[in-house]
Amino acid sequence: MSSIPIQFRGDDLVSPRYEVIWERSRAKRWAICVFVINEGEKIRKQVAAMSAYAPLVDVIVADGGSTDGSLDGALMESTGAKALVVKRGPG
Repeated sequence: MSSIPIQFRGDDLVSPRYEVIWERSRAKRWAICVFVINEGEKIRKQVAAMSAYAPLVDVIVADGGSTDGSLDGALMESTGAKALVVKRGPG
């Protein structure tokens, strides 16, 4: 998967570069987005606990560039989250 810079028209604002590590099709009308950076075991437990809400909402994890390995892709995917998105640049 590739990082995609997005520029908003008529604005000098540029969104951060990001990479979609994995994603599943949208299943629910609503989603909960969990923003994290270097949360270690805490985020794994939190996302696993949130799997109880999977029948009601899609869970998306957005990582700000963790360097502690806290968002192992296979582990996050096993929690039932719908996507893992990682920021790859400043912003």
